[in-house]
Amino acid sequence: MVPSWTPQMLRRCGPTLDAADVSEATLIAGSRWLIELASTSVAQAGISLRTIPRYIDLTPTQYEHALEWLRSLDFVGSTSLKKRSERGDPVQALLEIYLELHNPIWLDEVGGLIAHEVDLPLDILEISSRIGLDDPTAFASAQNVARKFDDQRLKQIGRAGELAFFEWASVHSSIPPVWVSETDDTAGYDILISEPSARAEVEVKTTTTRNRVRFFLSRNEFEHLRASASWCLQIVVLDISEHVQFFFVTGSWILSVAPCDSDPAARWSSVQITVPRDALERGPHPNVRSALSI
Repeated sequence: MVPSWTPQMLRRCGPTLDAADVSEATLIAGSRWLIELASTSVAQAGISLRTIPRYIDLTPTQYEHALEWLRSLDFVGSTSLKKRSERGDPVQALLEIYLELHNPIWLDEVGGLIAHEVDLPLDILEISSRIGLDDPTAFASAQNVARKFDDQRLKQIGRAGELAFFEWASVHSSIPPVWVSETDDTAGYDILISEPSARAEVEVKTTTTRNRVRFFLSRNEFEHLRASASWCLQIVVLDISEHVQFFFVTGSWILSVAPCDSDPAARWSSVQITVPRDALERGPHPNVRSALSI
């Protein structure tokens, strides 16, 4: 059963774990475990953490909790640190997991207002310093996490727009539309409306603001535009007040702005297109109107 679209689908992606279970002290204790385990066993590292003066600012309970966390993340086995070259620096990886878990609001500004390590909040710089990471590494970790959340959010928004359009088309169709991209993301379009009178192969692009409509067009989608008169691009504008608006751009306009292959040895695979306001037309695409007889 297809779930109904709700504004909650637009909310920022966040962790599924309880951030309260992983405090700053847990992160610091976990990083110390990783540093010690790089050269010794769990048993010996535990002795070091309980007896070395620079480590006794945290309690044995905090160290035990951190060890449980590391084991849940598969960093540590029963007796030693698990060697995983693909993970890179395990302390940096642990910081990124911590940031994902807590999802601080300032992550939205990484790449914008937070353009360099000096722009990071003091608290994250202090935490990074306490676990042995310098400011550039802390900034690189913030970039990695922000990029991951951006990818998640783009997928989240895209699916919400497809769902909103699918629900609208279902109401106006005599034959239920097919949400093709739910099972096949290679078709070159997202939703098929196939009525006795006409057919529409609808590629849905979703945005949360009409002020700046920008989307990626794949080569596969572009080739479907050129090959099929039924293909069309529908822009869905969503906001958290449950307001859904439809706009479209014509196929001829897309063809006029898409890049051309200038050499047989080079072929573009994806292009980002920014739509000027004068190219946006309000409402369902004519192909959709024709298929639904509205």
